[in-house]
Amino acid sequence: IALPLYPFDRKPYWIDDVVSVNAASSYYDATAVATGESFREEYLPLAPFARVEPGFSWTRAFFAPEKDPRAHALMLEAQRELRKVLFRDVDFSRIRRVVDMGCGLGTDLIVLAQRHAHLECVGYTISSEQARIATARARDAGDGDRVTIHHADSSATPFPGAFDLIFGVE
Repeated sequence: IALPLYPFDRKPYWIDDVVSVNAASSYYDATAVATGESFREEYLPLAPFARVEPGFSWTRAFFAPEKDPRAHALMLEAQRELRKVLFRDVDFSRIRRVVDMGCGLGTDLIVLAQRHAHLECVGYTISSEQARIATARARDAGDGDRVTIHHADSSATPFPGAFDLIFGVE
């Protein structure tokens, strides 16, 4: 295929046998399998630190916590602090249904279900592996009856009903 030399030169180009692949879904599927199905408090999104931590690596702290337990503890504490800020003004006694748009491994939903026994928690993830693992983790944590994870693109799926709390951490 000859590409145009001028960026605004408009010509149709056809590529046969194109396979539609969602790069984000593929990435999340590949990284999810390294995490395991037993529930443990681990969050995928990054969280800010109060100061620069020399030599710190999010990748190493997440995927190889045994190699640097201090870095892993630092990461987990920053992620917990982020959630404290996110939910600081939420009166969970008034909340019944929660949805996490982009729930990853379901950690936020499982932790909320454990802290608030009256909640029904629903999550959406674009990754089939994350959905499978999150569902297994909810069951492992004893919350499988109140935490439901859907494998769906939340940006392309009709909104799943009425919720009292809607959030997503990316």
